[in-house]
Amino acid sequence: MPVAGPGERVWVLDVPYGVQADQATWHSAVKTHLYVGARLPQHLQPYAPGPYTLGRFIENETQP
Repeated sequence: MPVAGPGERVWVLDVPYGVQADQATWHSAVKTHLYVGARLPQHLQPYAPGPYTLGRFIENETQP
């Protein structure tokens, strides 16, 4: 898992199969795309997980 630096967080992304999302990287440990940064870029916002999803759970577990 990547580690977020000061002022950053790990964003879990729900990128559809076959879609290339710039700046997002696939991490086999959690089998999903992740982005590390202070804010989620606008072009990645459609892939942000909704409330009560596995993606949101993983995000919450990785935050300090």
